[in-house]
Amino acid sequence: MKAKNKNLKSLDQFIDEKIGKRGTEKREEFETEYDAFKLGVLIQQAREEKGLISPPYP
Repeated sequence: MKAKNKNLKSLDQFIDEKIGKRGTEKREEFETEYDAFKLGVLIQQAREEKGLISPPYP
């Protein structure tokens, strides 16, 4: 996908600049924590679908 605005960056480019490139210790820690967060969200959604918990929003 080509960006019309040259100031736009892909998510990967943004993360590379702010966190570091893949393979660096800081980036690996970020990726691990992000994966744990995603798993938590998936578990919460599954529980909501089964009626085990109420949705966190009104």
